[in-house]
Amino acid sequence: MPALAETVEAMFLEEGLTLTDPATAHAFDVTMSAVVLLVQGAQEEGVLETDAYTILRRILDDMRATPTHL
Repeated sequence: MPALAETVEAMFLEEGLTLTDPATAHAFDVTMSAVVLLVQGAQEEGVLETDAYTILRRILDDMRATPTHL
């Protein structure tokens, strides 16, 4: 998903960071793990229906892959 990767990288660049930097990419990956955990918990608690969870996970997985698209 190149457009998503470009958007996420642009957000980092605005802060003087880049996901091409291994340390920044690692911190991003850890953060994405926390976000996925949050979404999983919401689904397990019944806050998110299965369809919404599936869509969000696909988007989050694509977002998490941003460093590999740069």
